[in-house]
Amino acid sequence: MLNIRSSLSVVVLILFVHAIALGQCNVQPEIKIRGDTNITVQDSIYRTLTPQFFGFNLELIEFQNSLWNTEGGSVESGVIKLLQRFPGAIYRYPGGTVANHFDWSAAIGPISARRSQQIVGYQEPKAVQFGPSEYLRFVKQTGGTAWYVLNLYGALNTPNTSQNLAKSAGNLAAFFDSERSKGMPAIYRWELGNELDRGSYSWPASKYASVATEVANAVKPFLHEAKLVSMSQDWAHTSTNTFGVDYNSYIAAALSQVTTEFASHLYYDGAPWGLPLPKLIKQLCKNLSSVQSASQNGSLWITEHGRAPLGTPADPGWKNNWPQTAGQAAAISAADMMISIAQTQQTNGAFIHSLHGTKGPWPLFHKRTDGVIYPSAVYWALVLLRETLLDKVLVSAISTLNDAKNGVGYDINAVVMTNDKRNQYSIWLINRGSTASTNKFLVPILAGKRLLIKAAILSSNDPKSNNYSEQYKISPLRKEVYVDVNQFGEFEFVVPAYSVNALKIHNIE
Repeated sequence: MLNIRSSLSVVVLILFVHAIALGQCNVQPEIKIRGDTNITVQDSIYRTLTPQFFGFNLELIEFQNSLWNTEGGSVESGVIKLLQRFPGAIYRYPGGTVANHFDWSAAIGPISARRSQQIVGYQEPKAVQFGPSEYLRFVKQTGGTAWYVLNLYGALNTPNTSQNLAKSAGNLAAFFDSERSKGMPAIYRWELGNELDRGSYSWPASKYASVATEVANAVKPFLHEAKLVSMSQDWAHTSTNTFGVDYNSYIAAALSQVTTEFASHLYYDGAPWGLPLPKLIKQLCKNLSSVQSASQNGSLWITEHGRAPLGTPADPGWKNNWPQTAGQAAAISAADMMISIAQTQQTNGAFIHSLHGTKGPWPLFHKRTDGVIYPSAVYWALVLLRETLLDKVLVSAISTLNDAKNGVGYDINAVVMTNDKRNQYSIWLINRGSTASTNKFLVPILAGKRLLIKAAILSSNDPKSNNYSEQYKISPLRKEVYVDVNQFGEFEFVVPAYSVNALKIHNIE
């Protein structure tokens, strides 16, 4: 990553918009040598967002172990209330790798009669209490959207035949269809397996396409308004020695009669696993281009995303880095990811990893020893963005400094939204820098207006801060300010260092 210096040669190198070679998939901030941040906004719609732009990867085992009330037979009521602040959000069940080993048929009916199953290696066989029926009830209580990841593998360490997997998937679809007729939420998307291209699976594209097609055909009679989503490869290459773009092109062509939607995973800002977010967005654009080479209407869902902890599981004391996945820096990274893909066409939504409250990495919530559950910094960042969501993303250009300390390459990133009537505006803005930033907006359509800006700000002087041991160490600060826009459409707004900012513009006169 370039380090900003005062030499003219460096200025020549960096003073440009970092447009990705694939056109307008994502345009990152322009870097400049000094001065304030400038955000120029056009009255032109770039894309549309829906409530399903927000989502949660719900890993069944971690969720049940931390957020399920065994005695009451329900999700903890406090969790329901906290998640109701995301109306329409997607809940991806039964999660990622868990989905490849989950037997749904053993998780329905009376809980006392359900047989044990081993879904993950770190836990002994156990009956699933938060099964498909309980999941649907939870989705209905939160006002959310149901998303199911189908099992294309079998049981833990025991692969099944594609014929048996297809039969099971068809029976599951019939079960959900029956539940839908009783007033439960319908399945919005059916995802065809999880990360079968890597790890101990390492399926070649041909094998994945064959099994996915067979399972998809078993589900198709029950789709209604739902659609199927294919797995895709989300980095440049894997142990199969097949380049990611080629893997994806093959799958997109082979499944062209099945789907035009694909799942991708992004883990960022934590070397060596998590590359800096801008690099991953560039790879995302390459992957999007690869599926569109075989499917012109191809689009991506980010079905898992989150800040990676530094290091790897092989490192001594790696667990000490787990808090990096849920602190202030993680909140900024996650918000920046949402801002980045809001400015990336043909990306449908992103699901934070992960919806749980355990002591492991990526907790959306923390759980005290007395059972009280409360939000992580990442939760607060996402809820502030959701509160200010508007559906029309405006074309904008950003020029910002880079203090060269955050490893990403820019301090400020932002997206500006509006509605059809142009009587409301929202701004999502992150500051990765170590100092406050004066942001100069140029929005000609607001020229001469007097604005009331309701700002919600999540900030900390120390990006390593988190809520693990102190419930309110990181929580939003809210304020209201009146701003007069000059005759050219210019106004300023200052944000603190290390911050996530959600601005809602009201009472435009």
